[in-house]
Amino acid sequence: MNGMCKQSANISKIYLLNVGISKEHIEKTILSLNIENVILFSSVQMRDDTISYAGHLKEIGLNVLDMVFVDPFTEKSVDEMIQSMLRIVDQYPSDDIEIIAGLTGGTNLMAISLGIVAFIKGLRCNYVLNKDADFIISINTFEKLSPEMTLIDVESYFKGGF
Repeated sequence: MNGMCKQSANISKIYLLNVGISKEHIEKTILSLNIENVILFSSVQMRDDTISYAGHLKEIGLNVLDMVFVDPFTEKSVDEMIQSMLRIVDQYPSDDIEIIAGLTGGTNLMAISLGIVAFIKGLRCNYVLNKDADFIISINTFEKLSPEMTLIDVESYFKGGF
């Protein structure tokens, strides 16, 4: 982690993005949603590629606030990824900064981990439908849930419909 949260004074919105081999979802999200600030999550195996890609994003005008490298291929991967992601999110004051999770990209376990973080923190999410369609699905499910809800309350909420 680069620990760049000192820049947060001028930031109103941050996108959390998983980076893997395919990057079309990031380009589509940037173009469609007018993204300015990103935090990238990638695997340790993709470290060099992700650092290079972060350079590209900076060249096209994005602020890459941080990069977090995780190992998504161990028994403890999900736990470690969630812990890393939560540590990063907690560096930015939620009252002042909207944080949005991009659930597309990276490994399946990275997407699951970021989804769990979005659930815990009540974040809005999005998902790029596919690399050929110009369509981003906005997912506001987690924003509707209250931190005071028990797991039974959450289950009832989902079973009861929206």
